[in-house]
Amino acid sequence: MRGLFAVAALLLATANASAQTVAQRATNDSDPTPPGGIADEPNAPPGRAAKPLDASPPSELGTHQIGVRARYLFVTKAMLGIYFADNTGTQMNSWSVGMEYVYRKPGKSYDIVTSLDFSWLNVDDGNYLGSGHDPSLDTHYTQFKNLSFISADVSFIGWHKFTDWFELRYGGGLGIGYVPGDVLITTNAGCTAANARDTTTCHPTVTGPINGPLTAQQEAALKATEGGGTDTAVTPHRHAGDKPPVMGVVNILIGFRFYPVKHMAITADIGFRDAMFVGAGVHYLF
Repeated sequence: MRGLFAVAALLLATANASAQTVAQRATNDSDPTPPGGIADEPNAPPGRAAKPLDASPPSELGTHQIGVRARYLFVTKAMLGIYFADNTGTQMNSWSVGMEYVYRKPGKSYDIVTSLDFSWLNVDDGNYLGSGHDPSLDTHYTQFKNLSFISADVSFIGWHKFTDWFELRYGGGLGIGYVPGDVLITTNAGCTAANARDTTTCHPTVTGPINGPLTAQQEAALKATEGGGTDTAVTPHRHAGDKPPVMGVVNILIGFRFYPVKHMAITADIGFRDAMFVGAGVHYLF
């Protein structure tokens, strides 16, 4: 009998041990942290969980860019010939500076470029005659005083990368700007179709022949004619021309961009922004 009791006790102890092992395995199998879930912090007390893992993609370098640019502006006599008679007109050679904010949307192949620009409009003084007008009546000596252009535009600039450090840029946009300064005009005398360009023979009566820039005496003579009266070839009166206070901006460009270091881009462009231009800029990428 004692042998039977001993065998029964041994069997009972073995069964209890097996049940505890199964329960421990079930507990361990039900507690794993699923992928991307909340894991216990290392060395943290039981029940204290870490913050959820951040699964958002990293920000792409260059999504936002700020930069500055400088451009050489020019308008040739041939371009002005569209508006003025072929034998009159001058040209413009000037500069502009600007600031740009560039947004490069991730996954897209274009930039949204917002720019603020200041342009000096150094148009040469000279004789102007509108196409189809009588040169003896409508040839004017025209002066440009402190003329400039403050403007802003928004452009969509496409791009195509050839390598990690070199890309093609192209596109355009629209804007608006303010035109400070003055355009002063005075009617000339002694003008014909043959000499309308020549300021030594076709000029206001009060100045005498004009050979190059006005002298101080010639400028004083023109200023003395201001203040009212009808401006004619016989009695010249210098007055302000019809300069628009506000002008629209049409921007078209093509160019290249280089990436010499991680956070820098250098651009070189050619195009039209109310005048022909060639220019360069530098941008910081972040």
